[in-house]
Amino acid sequence: MSKLNAFLLASALTLVPASAFAEISLSDMVEEEASDSVFSLDVSSDLDLDIAQPGPRPRHGVVVHHRHYAPAPRPVVVHHYRTNVRPVHPVVVVEQPATVVVNESSESAPAKKSKRGVFGMGLRGVGLTGSSMVLSDGAEISSKIAGGIGFYFKLRPIRWISIELINDYMFGRFDNLDSGCDGYFRVPLVLGVRAHVFDYGNLDVYGVAAGSVNFITYDDGNDHLNQEKRFPQFGAQFGGGISLIAGAFEIGLDLRYTIDEAPDEAPFGYGSVDQDKPVHGFLFSLNMGFAI
Repeated sequence: MSKLNAFLLASALTLVPASAFAEISLSDMVEEEASDSVFSLDVSSDLDLDIAQPGPRPRHGVVVHHRHYAPAPRPVVVHHYRTNVRPVHPVVVVEQPATVVVNESSESAPAKKSKRGVFGMGLRGVGLTGSSMVLSDGAEISSKIAGGIGFYFKLRPIRWISIELINDYMFGRFDNLDSGCDGYFRVPLVLGVRAHVFDYGNLDVYGVAAGSVNFITYDDGNDHLNQEKRFPQFGAQFGGGISLIAGAFEIGLDLRYTIDEAPDEAPFGYGSVDQDKPVHGFLFSLNMGFAI
């Protein structure tokens, strides 16, 4: 064999394995690229790391064709997480100024209740009706209604109690007497204590208990000298009244039961009087005056 033939044979033997090796290398590269693309798709869709492992590398000179099967898709598991988070309330921080603010508006203290009627004085119109005087022989001397005017003073040192002083002047006449002189003049002097229902104020309602002494004066018609005779009667008064105070002016009504002792002798010489039979009566008055 010549040298040219030997060279050609050697070249052919060299190129055939190189071509086979090149085929095998290209197929491996295609397989690796396909595996990489499948891996990237699996990671992006299922979030699973599924790496395709290439088959065993074929021996040199042998072409191996692998059939790849796509893995079955795994079920997607969705995890639901519930978190109990309490809302956080914002913390408000109030900074107080260092300076103290003084409110200059002064509130007036509640006014004390004014005392009305601590002291009072005034005039009064009075009327009196009384029972008959019973004489020792059983005869009776009655009197008609007596009336007149008077004045009063009162002092109320505490809210529930007051003291009164009254002086009246009344004119009256005895009834069923044959004498032409049957008139008399009555001057009672009264000192009493009042108990008030209400506190100091515009309306005053009270009860009263008082002692009295009555000076009765009359002209003895049987005496030719026409002398005046006078005798005292001690007695008591029980009753009550109501008055209204407007500003410094006061007006009121008063009604009382009176009881007086029997005098020692009957007027105008009609004999002695039964001492066991006191004289009863009712006294009423209209009072007008000032109260402070």
